[in-house]
Amino acid sequence: MAKYADLLGKDFLYGTDDCFSLVRGFYKENYDIYITNYATPNDWWNEGENFYMNLFKQEGFYLLDDLDELIEGDVLLIALGAKVASHAAIYIGYNKIVHHPVGRKSCVDVYKGLWKNCTLARIRHISRKDVKPERKDYDFKQRYDEFVDRKL
Repeated sequence: MAKYADLLGKDFLYGTDDCFSLVRGFYKENYDIYITNYATPNDWWNEGENFYMNLFKQEGFYLLDDLDELIEGDVLLIALGAKVASHAAIYIGYNKIVHHPVGRKSCVDVYKGLWKNCTLARIRHISRKDVKPERKDYDFKQRYDEFVDRKL
């Protein structure tokens, strides 16, 4: 199970505590993978830059096919108010993501609605290529929590 508690509850500060720094911290903590801390201009997503797609390739990530099942640690590239991915989130299993939205504290959210509908790409690090999705029978509490999440 991935560790991410230390990444939660942080105030948003572009370039220091944002969605990209959360991805970097998650990968360092969980997989001992160091993602370069690139300098990015403000508002790059509106200036025709495709920062996430260009740089994640350099860092060893590859695009998943639409039929590939998500596994813990997959990165979701999300377009919020832009034609290119302007936000990144990490899939942590059980239909949940950890991320750092602009103007909010870093948090865990259910992967549905806006987050799912605005996802442009799903990527996986090459070191996790052979990791298979876990097939577990869900216990009653998890099924109940998923049911409640759908109703919210």
